[in-house]
Amino acid sequence: MDAAESYLETTDLNTAFTGQNGYTGRTMTYNFKDVRTQLEGKVSFRELIAASWSAYDNPNGGERTDPGNYRGGTSLEVLASRLTSLPLE
Repeated sequence: MDAAESYLETTDLNTAFTGQNGYTGRTMTYNFKDVRTQLEGKVSFRELIAASWSAYDNPNGGERTDPGNYRGGTSLEVLASRLTSLPLE
């Protein structure tokens, strides 16, 4: 939860932007407030790990790949896809 809050919560140092979510492939606005409140009790650790691994199970219809060092980033993208974003100002 601390990592999600640190990396996903919009602050003066972590500014909002629009980009492609690495898990869903959709364009989204990364402008999140109250990350901890939005996620607490809504995503289990087991679900997060399963969702992260599913991204590498059959990417683009190809062979299963090893996520290597990207699991953490994918986990954050999974969490970002579950958050409600504020519009960019």
